[in-house]
Amino acid sequence: MIQNFRKNKKYISFIDSIKKSNDNGNLKRVVNILDDDDLEAISIPLTYRQRKLLGLLDELILDTISFLCLSSKDLNPERSILDIISNVDQKLLQIQKLRMTILPEIIPNTVINSITKHKYVVLRSYWLDNNFKKVRKYSVSLGNAEKIADLKNINPIDFKSEYEELSKKMVDLYHSEYG
Repeated sequence: MIQNFRKNKKYISFIDSIKKSNDNGNLKRVVNILDDDDLEAISIPLTYRQRKLLGLLDELILDTISFLCLSSKDLNPERSILDIISNVDQKLLQIQKLRMTILPEIIPNTVINSITKHKYVVLRSYWLDNNFKKVRKYSVSLGNAEKIADLKNINPIDFKSEYEELSKKMVDLYHSEYG
């Protein structure tokens, strides 16, 4: 298990209590984001960057759970429920974006140059907008499509520097948004 927050008692009891509540609204979305185990698919050994980002993710998730676990008497009466929901949404969005830096979604695609009509292969990375919708963010050209034998099975090892370039851009984007 590479995600240390999953061993935290506060995390375990929080997730269990929500799952037992049978809530199908916002709490279900919170659990889906906090309990997402997609990062367990990362190949080991982790890179230095992945270890640092996973540590940041642990802190962010536990901080979010602490915020959510505040009892009503601990909440500031001047804060409206809309402020609280907005704060939670921002934390969940930050968690999702951080996950996208640890395990970026980079997909090969073909494009046709509008002038030369040549077909090219590009790697595209995706990001989340403020409404949790995936948007194309960056792309890197791999070259002419005729030189790449199997477009559907592009091996990341063959284009490691391009994958690294996009991964670094995603980390830089995360840090520009959240410091």
